[in-house]
Amino acid sequence: MTRVSTGLRSRTWVVDSTDPLPGLGMGGFAWFAEGFGLATSGVAARVTAETAAEVLADIAGEHPLAEPGTGPLAVGALGFAGTGELIIPARIVGRTAGGLAWVTEVGPADEVAQGWPAVPLGKPSGRERWRWTAAVEEALGRIADGRLAKVVLAREVNVDVERPLDVGTVVDRLRRDQPACFTYAVGPYVGASPELLIRRRSRELVSRPMAGTVAQGGSPGDDRRLVAAMSASDKEQNEHRLVVDDVRAKLRRLGDHPSEPEGPEVVRLSTVAHLATTVRCRLRDPSLSALDVAALLHPTGPA
Repeated sequence: MTRVSTGLRSRTWVVDSTDPLPGLGMGGFAWFAEGFGLATSGVAARVTAETAAEVLADIAGEHPLAEPGTGPLAVGALGFAGTGELIIPARIVGRTAGGLAWVTEVGPADEVAQGWPAVPLGKPSGRERWRWTAAVEEALGRIADGRLAKVVLAREVNVDVERPLDVGTVVDRLRRDQPACFTYAVGPYVGASPELLIRRRSRELVSRPMAGTVAQGGSPGDDRRLVAAMSASDKEQNEHRLVVDDVRAKLRRLGDHPSEPEGPEVVRLSTVAHLATTVRCRLRDPSLSALDVAALLHPTGPA
């Protein structure tokens, strides 16, 4: 394989700022979780998921902090196929869970950041009720005759807004309202999720799939009753186990003896509670990148 040569350089230094969000540029990327946060602006290079690790390794520079997330990064969102374009930002502003703040700059830029397309704003719509009912009936039929063990159906709903939404404002509100979630922005795509697909630190792999959900936000007594019912439900436990077994089977291809959990724990958020299980294993091949591992696990079985 011919080694990729980008001619890029990077530098990283400590700053006093404690909140990375103001560093989010137009069309940039943001990530906040467990006290860690970063936001990006500009484009130094565009890479594929397959070449990202090689390109990053070619970028010259000193990274004295030696903290996860510092130095040049490739960021973006991958589709269900686990492939797609990633961006190496020209500027990254970050903060560790311990409060250390830094800036990384990568240049010279190969391209000028053009920004992501604006969020499309359409008329309220959704799948017609009869189509939705037919999809549910078909899924139930396939489960009954053994062709499916579990399925998750979804509907798309578009809404009108009076003015374009500011991504930074949405990210800020999500990370404050949902502190237990991973909050992210990739251009106009913004969200928050409590589920951890995969984390790789050195050779340790950790996944925390979630499946089984119940509403929260009523009285404390009602919330406890609903959580107890979910935990005792054979249906919820079986559906949760399907997802955990899927994750463990995939990790078994990469690591030695994925941990066998005794049972799920309950994760309570502001509006819902989930069943969650943490699965760990040790990566056999240290040359595999975090993206390689994520591509294998994504997507997990229906949650």
